[in-house]
Amino acid sequence: MIKKSWQNYFGKNEKIYVFKCTRCKYEDPVPSWLLEECGGFTPLKKIPKKDFKMTCPRCGRDTMEYKNDNV
Repeated sequence: MIKKSWQNYFGKNEKIYVFKCTRCKYEDPVPSWLLEECGGFTPLKKIPKKDFKMTCPRCGRDTMEYKNDNV
């Protein structure tokens, strides 16, 4: 149910990647265009880089891990 609202918010055709905080387990949806602007994709494969770092909006932890179950 929540995942559908993310898709509606960002657009039905937008690829959404979910990052999960390693500390508080907060899940943050990130649209592909934002990752492209930040240089978070590997050059040839359209998947987030393993070394791409994000800050959790809830607890402030510096790193979040990519969760494989895309919306």
